[in-house]
Amino acid sequence: MKTFKPAFPGEKNIPVFFACNRNYLPVFAAAFQSLISCSHKEYTYDVWLLIADATEQEKHILLQMIQGYPNISLRFLNFAPFIPLEIQAKLYLSRYISLEAYFRIFIPEVFLCYKKYLWLDSDIIIKEDVAQLYFLDIKDKWVAMAPNVWTIYAAYEGAIRPEGIGMTFKEYLLNFLELKTMTHYCNDGILIMNAEQLRKNNFSKLCLQALERIKKPNYWDQDLINIVCEGHNYPLPLAWNHVWYIQEYEFLKEHLPKDLYEAYHNARQHPKIIHYAGSIKPWITPNKWLADDFWTEARKTPFYPTIILNNTVKRLGFYTKNKGPFNPDWQLIYQVLRLTYLKKLYLKYKLQSNWRLSKKWPLYKKYAQNIKEAIKKTQQVLQKY
Repeated sequence: MKTFKPAFPGEKNIPVFFACNRNYLPVFAAAFQSLISCSHKEYTYDVWLLIADATEQEKHILLQMIQGYPNISLRFLNFAPFIPLEIQAKLYLSRYISLEAYFRIFIPEVFLCYKKYLWLDSDIIIKEDVAQLYFLDIKDKWVAMAPNVWTIYAAYEGAIRPEGIGMTFKEYLLNFLELKTMTHYCNDGILIMNAEQLRKNNFSKLCLQALERIKKPNYWDQDLINIVCEGHNYPLPLAWNHVWYIQEYEFLKEHLPKDLYEAYHNARQHPKIIHYAGSIKPWITPNKWLADDFWTEARKTPFYPTIILNNTVKRLGFYTKNKGPFNPDWQLIYQVLRLTYLKKLYLKYKLQSNWRLSKKWPLYKKYAQNIKEAIKKTQQVLQKY
């Protein structure tokens, strides 16, 4: 197996792992920019992006972002080949979750050079130096994760059911996942991972065993890590993983334990990492609370025009048969725009050809006929998609 080395020597080197596919590169770029914005010269930042399909041009653009930052390294790795195919076949995937989500489970066994590292989801904005996060003393705990506030609230509420599961959240956490306490359930989007303890205790193997037991985890890798690490988790302050989708959060007070509600409230006032988890995203809904933090960092990246363009594409409704939120089918978009333009042009000349007092009406009639034929051909092209 290939071996890896830290990008920088010394105790102040901070390994950080991200993972995404090409569709999410503009989102990762904003997260990476926020890490750069909050970095300090006294530390080194050893960043890995686990990605399979980035082009050389895209890698070059991302590396340009750290010119002038000799204490920040960015390396790219196609991580999938490090997971045996027979194991990949067992992983539960869906239209929402790809193989990349499971990478965090296997990193300790591949990157033997690190005793400890950070895992950060790509849909985040960092507001404080991640050195503060990395150097939190988590003792001999295997991981550090923040409580998943919404899931815990739903479990205490008692009647809310996860989509497609057929049981309440309380039943899901206590009976299906077999957690001892509902408040132990955490979000794994931000992790401090004690790699030495994880390797020592066969973390990856235990996760696969948990998957074998529950078969289809509703929250994929997150469920597995919660099962395996219950009792071995250092509770991460919510400010380090402030999930934003609970926009108006006062209703949480009714069912959450008081200390957990107050922790969430305080984290909203001063978040250290904003986690844009859930289906609502700031690049689609810029009017939401905390969305401006995403746009502040996104504007600094070379991918800002791409985000704007793709937002426009989505608003025009070209996503039904598209390749993804940040990798649209440009030929499809061209044909749709062409059809829209031709229809407007046809209406114009059709009306003008009916105005017989004009000497040019025969010419307008011919124009209208030609455009009508072009519309027919464009519609035929679109039927192939």
